[in-house]
Amino acid sequence: MGRFAQFEVGLVLYRQAIALQVCQHGRSALYLNLTTWLENLALARSSGTYLRYRDKLAKPDVLILDDVGMRKLTATEAQDLARVAARGATDPLLAFSSDQESAAGIDPAASVFDFGDEPLAYLERRIKLSRELWTRLAARQLEPGQPYDSLRRGFDSGLRQAARAAQLATKYVGGVTYVRDFAGSGRNPLTPVPPEKQRAALALLSEAVFSADSFRFPPDFLQRMGVDYLQSDGAGVNPDFSLSARVQSLQAGALGQLMSDAVANRILDSEGKSAPGTAFRLSELYQRLGAEVWSELGARTDIPTMRRELQREHVNRLAAQVLRPASARADTRGLLRMEARSLLRRLQAAATRPGLGAESRAHLEDSAETLSLALAAKLQRAGL
Repeated sequence: MGRFAQFEVGLVLYRQAIALQVCQHGRSALYLNLTTWLENLALARSSGTYLRYRDKLAKPDVLILDDVGMRKLTATEAQDLARVAARGATDPLLAFSSDQESAAGIDPAASVFDFGDEPLAYLERRIKLSRELWTRLAARQLEPGQPYDSLRRGFDSGLRQAARAAQLATKYVGGVTYVRDFAGSGRNPLTPVPPEKQRAALALLSEAVFSADSFRFPPDFLQRMGVDYLQSDGAGVNPDFSLSARVQSLQAGALGQLMSDAVANRILDSEGKSAPGTAFRLSELYQRLGAEVWSELGARTDIPTMRRELQREHVNRLAAQVLRPASARADTRGLLRMEARSLLRRLQAAATRPGLGAESRAHLEDSAETLSLALAAKLQRAGL
């Protein structure tokens, strides 16, 4: 059997497996070869039973047509196929997104591991479940003889779920909903995510990822994080548990996405695709991030280690973007420099505050110097 034939047999089995899976979940599915389906339509049309046959095709929850695109269709056949495909614009059970749309990262409704009708609510529940898991693990009293590594595995499992939810939530900010409809469905191919949804996602990220209380655990809980040597070869295993390294990776990923040029460009472009005065603003994003990440600047307390790590990530990204303006649009450059100058003034004022520990004061002074040097650097602007 040739490779192409093997490939075709594999696809047929795959589509039939989808139909079987649908039926196992209590739904109905109809599997037909496209040629057979078109012949049945033509026969029904000639015998006067076309409408009855079309209604019969509308009853299954899922209709699978095999061998689509294998031959040229007549105008009538193309119209019949388009009519069936148009169900996807109105039937929620036929919602569809491709791997390409998921990889593009602009549509929050096109995501791996989630295909619900309310992705943001699902992500919020996901984070809540992770917190409930951590609370139960912290309160769990192991029986004598039980290994401590179960606590570390459970904690890391919850953190992976929280990290995945945070990554998907960032797609709302500057997000664009994309559908493959043809004209007449009542939906446009490109629609910016509503501003209230973007603000809700940003609020979720601020509270669950960037706030001072996002990852605060009892010291005794962190001391009980054992390591399972059987899950590795045992050579070079570090038994220590670093909460800071784990959280920094999650926060840096979310912050990097929100501060990326791609998100900034989509937010700026959304103004032309929205009604006047309704678009989500790039200035709102930068101000919210700066306020949440640097919330300790207004308090008379020391800044914990994990917070300093997040703040250093933010200030380094801000300084880097100020130093490379050629890759950003004019509005983005101006807003970033304005945000950097505002943050610099806040850092300089906070660094002189009495009662700070040496680590916090050094952190504030170093961050202020990073921004000061970036803003003072001479830049070659395009066109000048």
